[in-house]
Amino acid sequence: MALFRTVLNATDKPRDRSNFDSSIEEDRMADAKKSWHNRLDDFSPFLDNETYRDDTTAFVSNRNGLPVMTYQFEIEEFDEDSMNLTIEENKLVLEVDRTFRKKIIRKVDIPEQVNSKQMFRQVDGKIIRVEMPLHLPPRNAPCPPGSIPILTSPDGRRVISLQTKLSSDLCEENLKVFIDENDKSIVRVRGNYQEMVGERSTHTFKKSISKDFKLQNDLKISSISHSVENDLLKVEITLEDNAESFRAGTPLTIL
Repeated sequence: MALFRTVLNATDKPRDRSNFDSSIEEDRMADAKKSWHNRLDDFSPFLDNETYRDDTTAFVSNRNGLPVMTYQFEIEEFDEDSMNLTIEENKLVLEVDRTFRKKIIRKVDIPEQVNSKQMFRQVDGKIIRVEMPLHLPPRNAPCPPGSIPILTSPDGRRVISLQTKLSSDLCEENLKVFIDENDKSIVRVRGNYQEMVGERSTHTFKKSISKDFKLQNDLKISSISHSVENDLLKVEITLEDNAESFRAGTPLTIL
């Protein structure tokens, strides 16, 4: 609702021109008009106009040869039907009332990963911005060169996959991959085989393979599995279900 009131006290009356001829009266009217303009400042104590301080609110004009007091107000978007002019104790009172109401509704879908209980809003001019935390599912981060990443398998397990080259003379039956009994963070690879040397393979030598892989101290092994394909040993290490251990980097060291 908007309401403003402007009042002005004006008591001067037009002169009686019955006793003057027209030429004298015209001079007097010109002088009177000038005098009215010069005296406008005297009306300032009677102006009740806190909203509008425009010099054109009250001024003297000429209608049919007579000076008239003119009042002018900015009514902006008010309707003429809402205006009311009254005289109260020799004061002009203009009252304009307006009731304005507007309602907007906007609806958008919220993903299930959004935490709607932690809502932050900010109004900037005519724009309202609403922010809520979004919890995205974990994904495998890129692994820097030279490091072995911790991956997530399709069934949700956290695994480390590694591989190492084997001699073509080593049979899978003679190979063992196991977890150290005293240190659950160490994977050991052991195997024995005979290597034949010479064009006709007339000489054989007994050889063995021994490799150890140690994980970081905060990583614990749940199980391991291995396979041999084309002289390549592939080992898959499943980690214990510990969320604090699920990070990429260099999780193991070859001993």
